[in-house]
Amino acid sequence: MIRTLSAYIFFVKLGIKLFIYFKWTRAKLSQQEESERTSQIWSLVGQRCYTKFLKLGGIYIKLGQFLANAAHLFPDEFISPLTGLQDQVPPKEYPVISKRFRSEMNMEPEEIFDTFEKIPIASASTAQVHRAVYKSKQVAVKILYPGIESSVRKDMKIIFHVLKLIHKFIFPFPYADIHRQMDQLFLQEMDMNLERANLKKMAWFLKDEPKIFVPRVIGNFESRGILVTEFIEGKKFSQVQPVTSKREGLSIHIELLIRAYMLMVFRFRFFHADPHPGNMIVTEQNHLYFLDFGAVGWVNENEEKSLIRIFKAAMDHDSKGILDGLESMGVLTESIDKEEILRLIEYSLDRVKNIVGTIENFRNINISELDIESDIQFIKSMRTGLKDLVRALQPPDNYIALQRTVDLLIGNVALIDPYHSVFDYAEKPFRSLILKERFFPWIWSLF
Repeated sequence: MIRTLSAYIFFVKLGIKLFIYFKWTRAKLSQQEESERTSQIWSLVGQRCYTKFLKLGGIYIKLGQFLANAAHLFPDEFISPLTGLQDQVPPKEYPVISKRFRSEMNMEPEEIFDTFEKIPIASASTAQVHRAVYKSKQVAVKILYPGIESSVRKDMKIIFHVLKLIHKFIFPFPYADIHRQMDQLFLQEMDMNLERANLKKMAWFLKDEPKIFVPRVIGNFESRGILVTEFIEGKKFSQVQPVTSKREGLSIHIELLIRAYMLMVFRFRFFHADPHPGNMIVTEQNHLYFLDFGAVGWVNENEEKSLIRIFKAAMDHDSKGILDGLESMGVLTESIDKEEILRLIEYSLDRVKNIVGTIENFRNINISELDIESDIQFIKSMRTGLKDLVRALQPPDNYIALQRTVDLLIGNVALIDPYHSVFDYAEKPFRSLILKERFFPWIWSLF
């Protein structure tokens, strides 16, 4: 109760401050003062949310991680502090974890496993992972925190009201849809039976891939709160050898990662939706393992066809093709100004082409290299406001999962190979693997 009240008070106080600024204070500032002050406000809000979410734990860390990937909704100044929640989650003490294990298995961990390490090797917002030995095999044991499910349900009710207040008093956005997608994403991550099934499904899909794997599920631990898989020896994806100059060529690890996602999205239509570096392991044999299948996404047949159309058009610099793909995907509503959307796509394609062609290092891009002033002038020249255009879009149900996945993939490319863009890695496998399979299916039948 105290935790819930603390969270509610925090959000209300923050909402009042934002409401006063955006409704009254901002109108009294000059254009330059307004830009600087708004940037400061969002940065301060981001820092306060980071501190509070870390203290509250549980779903609020998930919320922070979710918001950190919502670049389409919130400014960078707000998002930047929240990215620290991706890998700074403090672990629970062993007695807490042991309590959950007993409630699931009616036994202590030491009674089931040959050995069980009490200090976790990884901790997250809803669970943590311990190393153990089971029937002489090295295993990873993922255990949900006690009471996390009921805690999340209570917290999601508060989050709904907070999102609604932001929508009503600060700036409008599809809060109900965002909340629904967040709720689905968070709840599926708290069901180990579902994650167990996801692992088995992806293992079957990847059975013919020689270098891309998921850990094998171990034992018959049918439990919503416990998951046991084989332990994978290796290093985190962030620890692989980075590319140190453009002359080195492409990273074999990034090539493998991009191939994996081409297969997941366009062939399997089922993908790992949280590819941050801690969820991927590279072995000594340069095999890539995907961990943590709590967050997954699906792509239906129409979305797959539309995405292929959009990707191909983007690579061919075909703005009309992108518009057609968005329309076939159901993203464009009847009320939207398609001419302005087409103009925005054309401008964006030109800007991306220019940025990719001129920037030498994609890891630490200087804002002065982006020519923000040109973007501002273009937005001002639009007859329909950018916010109005965005509001008129109808994103698909899996948009949040897809968007988060794409953002994380771009970040992984910049981390390991700052000298090449994601386009350098994606175009060849997309054309050779996906387009040939789509338009020349008899080739695929030979393999």
